[in-house]
Amino acid sequence: MRQEMAKSLKTHTDARREEWMRGLAAIVILAYGVTKAGAAQRTPAALARDARRQGLIAELDLNDSAKAQKHWKRCMELAPRGSDIYGDCHIFSQMFGSERPDGSKDSPAARKAFAAGLEAFRRKEDAEANRLWHDCLAVTQTATLSQNRCMAGIDLVPAPSSLVDPGDVSPQKDFEAASGAYMAGDFAAAKFKAQSCVSRGRPGSALVADCRSILDKLAAPSTVSPEDQAKKDFEAVVFAGEAKDYARAKSKAHACVAHGPAGSLVVAACQSFLDRLARAGDSNFSANLHLKFQVKGCTRCHDFFEKKLGGASFKSHKGRTPDTCVNCHTQDVTGFTHEDDWFARPNLYTSGMNSQQTCEATKKSLNAKFKNETLLARELEKHLFEDPRVLWGIENATPKSGQLPEDKKEVDLVKGGLEEWKKQIRAWIQGGMKCK
Repeated sequence: MRQEMAKSLKTHTDARREEWMRGLAAIVILAYGVTKAGAAQRTPAALARDARRQGLIAELDLNDSAKAQKHWKRCMELAPRGSDIYGDCHIFSQMFGSERPDGSKDSPAARKAFAAGLEAFRRKEDAEANRLWHDCLAVTQTATLSQNRCMAGIDLVPAPSSLVDPGDVSPQKDFEAASGAYMAGDFAAAKFKAQSCVSRGRPGSALVADCRSILDKLAAPSTVSPEDQAKKDFEAVVFAGEAKDYARAKSKAHACVAHGPAGSLVVAACQSFLDRLARAGDSNFSANLHLKFQVKGCTRCHDFFEKKLGGASFKSHKGRTPDTCVNCHTQDVTGFTHEDDWFARPNLYTSGMNSQQTCEATKKSLNAKFKNETLLARELEKHLFEDPRVLWGIENATPKSGQLPEDKKEVDLVKGGLEEWKKQIRAWIQGGMKCK
């Protein structure tokens, strides 16, 4: 009997153990599944934010700049160009990389202020760290390592939501934009956003005080040399260019040229960028040529056979042939060496066409699709620079430009003269004769 009871007890225990093991296995599998699912749901944007934070921790807490740069590089690989996350990581990479100030120039008070915030961060007192790093900005100088560290620290531990007035959402965004612009060296944008924050924020709030601190920094005499400021402007040019914000890039390049010493390499680089930007603009047909191609001096003849456009062949010149043109448009009137060059033909670009349509019709009239670029470019130059009908439509290109029979004159001609016309045509041709 005793043996049977022991055997029964063992069987029951084994069954309970097996059931317990199955339950434990299920928990492990469930936990693994949740972890795996969570990892699978991590978006590139979330991973980029993590990389930004890890970079800040490496730079500020671990004092490992090389590791920080790796994190920020990873962040920029994950985040879309032009996004706020990409912009933050690019700025931090520059602040603590190529634009890293010499820390030996920081005052003891500035170093102490940063260290106080770092100690609070290490104690996991984020609110206190945020407050101390804000206080740090009041005792640091512009473009110093301590100031960069304190501003980065504020980004690492943003103010808890409990410390932000719910009505301060827009001013909070103004403050963030002002801080980012200040770090990027765009002081005009920083001032505008900081002023907006002060005007819209709750009077007496910590947020408004922070924005006033930025304004105070902007009002303080700059300790940055003209060449260093030009370098900062150039870095902003590069950043804006990568983000395809060409308006900002152009603005910062002009500031670089204005701030920097004449003849310096950085000014030459900024001027080179402006020159390339101008050439790129001139290479677009829409930039200069569309409006010139659409003057009446060109389209009156181009519309000649277009009934819907009120072409002259259906009105004042109805029934007239090329042979009769020379009766009125004589050499004395047009200045043409051969009077019979004065005639109109169909299937040209016409009035009312947009830039792309005008450009494509011009190339089509020269059978562009059957020619390589070299031949097409040569024929375009020959036609647009030498054809007497084209020259007639350009103001002052010839003594007879715009002249009509009966002492009349076409007043809507291509403005700017022949030299400007040739320069703009060549820029378009050299840019690939693109129509879009």
